[in-house]
Amino acid sequence: MQRGLRFNKGSRQLWLEYTKLELVYIAKIITRRRLLGIDGLVETQQQSNEDENMMGLPTITAEEANPGLTEDGSDIVNSPLNNIENNSALNGTIPLAVFDAAIQEISNDVGFVFSFFNLFGTFPNLPCLSRLLDHVISHALSTYPTSPLALFMDVKAPILGAEPTSPSFPSKVGAMLSKIASHIGEASPRVKLYQLVTSSLQEILDTENLDPAVDTVIKSALDKYFKKAETGGDIDANMYHAWAKVLESSRKPKAAQLVLRRGREAFPNNAIVLK
Repeated sequence: MQRGLRFNKGSRQLWLEYTKLELVYIAKIITRRRLLGIDGLVETQQQSNEDENMMGLPTITAEEANPGLTEDGSDIVNSPLNNIENNSALNGTIPLAVFDAAIQEISNDVGFVFSFFNLFGTFPNLPCLSRLLDHVISHALSTYPTSPLALFMDVKAPILGAEPTSPSFPSKVGAMLSKIASHIGEASPRVKLYQLVTSSLQEILDTENLDPAVDTVIKSALDKYFKKAETGGDIDANMYHAWAKVLESSRKPKAAQLVLRRGREAFPNNAIVLK
């Protein structure tokens, strides 16, 4: 990967694949540490071997338990630096170094930064995830303070990797809605942030077994932001269509028809609001 990047410093795909390689490496080490019970990352399994329905830990050889050695021959997994926060092999230092090098080579591209944000989000179980996201978001907000993509990263971060059925999910949704309220007036163009925000909220609505209270809050927030977008002239045909679907799911068919009618008036030639 490094050799390829020396000759292709402008390749976005290579930078992202190299970062992914480093993230996979961390994930593998973390998995092995969990199997070995290092740092108390998981509970020690004490089930009896007599229960044939229980899956025991696989047999691990010395080689399998040793995914890599440092230059002085010490074991990364069982290193004295057992604290993940102090272990540069595990705390995200290397992926962040790759990110910093990448945005130095490919600057003034918020979409490229957003690609790193999405990539980090595909590894929700890494202990260093918050550090990775905070670093990317900090760079995005300081470099592109009015960019809808930069602001959306900060909006989406609280729920990234969160399980909708977990007890903490409602509070994470609350944090997301708070960030929407604080950022919606900063975006330029504002319509793009409205599109990203409403689409993300709809994804939450489509989740199976969603808490009814969360469902109600999300629908209320969507209705609020659809109205604000329409009032400010920051709405498009897709948002009108999505707004009508939310109203229909809330058993408000008449309100949904009125929204579609306004959508047809605003976008008479758009097929999506003519359905």
